[in-house]
Amino acid sequence: MLVLVVTAILPIATNAGNSSRIIHQDSLRSYLLHDSDQLLKPISRLINKTNSIAGLPVWLDSLGYFEAVYDTLTPDTVVIHSGPRFVIDSPVVTGTKLHVALDSLIPYTMPCAFDAALINALGWNILAWFGEQGYPFAQMSLNLNKASSQVRHAVRPLFKISAGKKCVFGAPVFSGNEKTHRQLLLYDISFNHGELYRTRKIQQTIRKLKSRSYIADASPGAPVLSRSSFPDSLFGGEEKTDASIAAHQVLAPITIAENTGLGVDGALAYQSSQNGEPRLVGLINLSLLNVFGWGESGDMQFQGEDSLLLFSIDINKPWLLGYPLFASTGFGMEIREEQHGYLEGAAELLYEIRPLWQTGIRLRGYEVTLPQTLYDSTGTAAATTQEERRYTGGSFIFKRLAERLQRGAFARRVTIETGAGIADSAGTRFSRWSLELDAGIHVPFRMRHAVYAKLVSKNLITRQEDLADVELFRVGGFESVRGYADYQFPLRTVAFIQLEYIFYFARTGSIYLFGDAGTGFRKSVSLQSENRVDLFGFGLGIRIPSRLGMLSLEWARNYEETRGFGRIHVRISNALSSNRWN
Repeated sequence: MLVLVVTAILPIATNAGNSSRIIHQDSLRSYLLHDSDQLLKPISRLINKTNSIAGLPVWLDSLGYFEAVYDTLTPDTVVIHSGPRFVIDSPVVTGTKLHVALDSLIPYTMPCAFDAALINALGWNILAWFGEQGYPFAQMSLNLNKASSQVRHAVRPLFKISAGKKCVFGAPVFSGNEKTHRQLLLYDISFNHGELYRTRKIQQTIRKLKSRSYIADASPGAPVLSRSSFPDSLFGGEEKTDASIAAHQVLAPITIAENTGLGVDGALAYQSSQNGEPRLVGLINLSLLNVFGWGESGDMQFQGEDSLLLFSIDINKPWLLGYPLFASTGFGMEIREEQHGYLEGAAELLYEIRPLWQTGIRLRGYEVTLPQTLYDSTGTAAATTQEERRYTGGSFIFKRLAERLQRGAFARRVTIETGAGIADSAGTRFSRWSLELDAGIHVPFRMRHAVYAKLVSKNLITRQEDLADVELFRVGGFESVRGYADYQFPLRTVAFIQLEYIFYFARTGSIYLFGDAGTGFRKSVSLQSENRVDLFGFGLGIRIPSRLGMLSLEWARNYEETRGFGRIHVRISNALSSNRWN
């Protein structure tokens, strides 16, 4: 039999010939022998955390040491006889006529070592299964009986179920939607009036609501039995008259937190440079969201520095004409002193094929004005004129929307866009084709920690050689490869990855370390160094939730910097801003 000795003073191990174990409570030093390591370490943590042995019996029982006994030798010394560890074998469900497919619900292979967490997981899986069969009010009791098994010291969990009434969905009940119209919220309801109650339908509804920019948060309430009849006209159908349905309807309460109103946010970036000339960039964004209660939104963004001016407007409307169509249109302009003027317009229409998944088309056109110097026969600059270039094209989009990033949330996103168009330059037409991939994943671990990765790949194919910088893919800065100036590198082909290690000190507040790396090509893909641009930036940042919004402070630099402190980026994003991953 395994014997453990737990003491609060530093011992001298003299019992090398038996299975005694001794732990120093303060330093958690231990003399670990044989197979007791997995038991001894948690005991030492338990005593160190609570400074008491009162929780030992419950803790040992939770691990299946039902025959464990302990004795206090001195005020600071305890001897624990763990006894054998029981195993779980052949769980049974009684009290219901429904056939429960336990094999698909058991989250482990039997027989296995007893653990209360495994029993709890199985119990929740069983209740969730009944919720999927139309029994949201099912109740459960649990007995642990000794099993007549070939395995010694085995227990058989006996789950006794009281299924309650079989239920169907009534009408959803919303609270918190002071401005958002009920009909707009009903578009995201995944169940119909009179349909068999399924927990999965509630979960799908919550996921869809949370994906909308005009919904800050959504949470389900406990289902409520109702004998009232609700007209199906709320769902586009006719009223149900089946008495059995009316007698077993359940209301589905959903609490909504809205995003609505006018928001202002902005950013400020300071970039040191190799030649000692600093660069200051400012950005301001005005957001108008859901002010009429139909989920509409508008964004106006202005960004400027010494020689650059950018301005853009975007308008979005979800559920166009009551269908799962999401329309947006936008206009943008960019003026860089002595280099180019740029005007762009775009329109997008996406269809939601399933929750969080959308596909559709985007139409885009732009005009670029470039200064052009004319020379006389002697090679002397004689005059300056302007060259105009135009592009018209369309693209196909397939995307998965991003969930909100927060502590403990597994989230992912992906956007694939491929398009083609015609460019007109000096009376000559060129065809173009492009392919873009933007994917990200957020993986939490150990409660407060997470790893975030983002992969971006862009490729432009055309025979046109003399493309302006604004016509290429430009990378660098806060939203791409951090550690470089915004839009520093115009490239035809580029691929980069962002990696972050995140520690969450609050639900959304975090501290993170990051490294961004990639490579790109100014012209065709070639391994020649004069055509290739290698990128690598690194740094750290902090995101702090506040009443004004999310405050982000980030420091970054790139591997080529030999002097200067790099780049500092400060940004405030309010709750009304677009929900994007950067």
